[in-house]
Amino acid sequence: MKTEQLLSYLIVISVICYGIASIIAGQFNEKVIIANSKHASYSAWYQAKSIKQGVIESELSMLRSIRETLPLENKSVFDNKINYLKDEVNRYEKEKTEILAGSKNILEKDWTQDLGGKMGAITGMTEWEEQILTYERAQRKLNTSELFCQLSVVFLLLCFLLQESQWLKQSFYWLGIMGLLIGLIFLVQGYSQGMGFLELS
Repeated sequence: MKTEQLLSYLIVISVICYGIASIIAGQFNEKVIIANSKHASYSAWYQAKSIKQGVIESELSMLRSIRETLPLENKSVFDNKINYLKDEVNRYEKEKTEILAGSKNILEKDWTQDLGGKMGAITGMTEWEEQILTYERAQRKLNTSELFCQLSVVFLLLCFLLQESQWLKQSFYWLGIMGLLIGLIFLVQGYSQGMGFLELS
């Protein structure tokens, strides 16, 4: 095989690898945007539950204080209301735990709310955070792959221009090969990291 033909094939391979890395990185970027949106939504949901729980805890504290000032025979008047508020505080605490950790990370008996009419379907805030970090790490690897593939193309193209200096031509040739190999390694790592997480989620 002629050197020029080999260089052409290597350049085509580098360009294809760059294109693949760019497409996958774009897909993972969309997943990061979606996960960030979901995390923000769940965070607002969690804060709303915390506010409601805080209001009930304040009411519970007030009723307990009032109850302590009453004669013994009148204390029972507040007991039902206090017990109800205790149950509400516990319910909100369970709901917050499910929103934070996700349904699959808690016991089925602790599932307290449905999502779209289905129990146990909540993806927790910590799970969304994990998705964001995983896809961002995969993106960085894919961006590194794009960089080395671009460098590979540049080095291999220089081989065409440096016909007179065989030493420089060989140097850029091997630099191009190294760039392509490193680009392929980061491409496989980034793809495996992102898609592996996708299969588990």
